[in-house]
Amino acid sequence: YTAPQTQAAYDDSVFTITDPETGLQGIGDTKGRIVREPEYNSISSVDGSYFAAVSGCWSGIVDSNGDWIVRTMLTGIN
Repeated sequence: YTAPQTQAAYDDSVFTITDPETGLQGIGDTKGRIVREPEYNSISSVDGSYFAAVSGCWSGIVDSNGDWIVRTMLTGIN
């Protein structure tokens, strides 16, 4: 997996990781553990404790464990 090498990632203790084969994203920690396997289409840190995430037809906020806090179904526009 690839992970950002930024000071903010280390300050927060958790950061996003990307599976280079699938492009899916997950959450890793500074101890080298995978907190949440890459399953999100996109995920970005809001403040180190919460992440904005998109997975399939869902978008919303997940906590630092990758559990949904708020989830909304996406709809397409024709």
